[in-house]
Amino acid sequence: MLLIDSILCALVDGSWHSINQVLECLGDSKVKTVMTIKFLWKFGFVDVDENENHVKLSSPMFKFMTRTEKLENLTHQDF
Repeated sequence: MLLIDSILCALVDGSWHSINQVLECLGDSKVKTVMTIKFLWKFGFVDVDENENHVKLSSPMFKFMTRTEKLENLTHQDF
């Protein structure tokens, strides 16, 4: 679960990021990271471009992450 959290946090700005940027940010194995991104893509958490070189949070996930972050800031609590 830590890798999934790390990927989602790396994409929290909602912008497209190259797979290589994500790999550099996480410092984990390429195979494991790419497999996890494909899992997140399959279930609609992230979008992947047509060449499968870039990834970003899906719109619903971006909204969820943004709202969660705002709520966390308002309540000063970690969930």
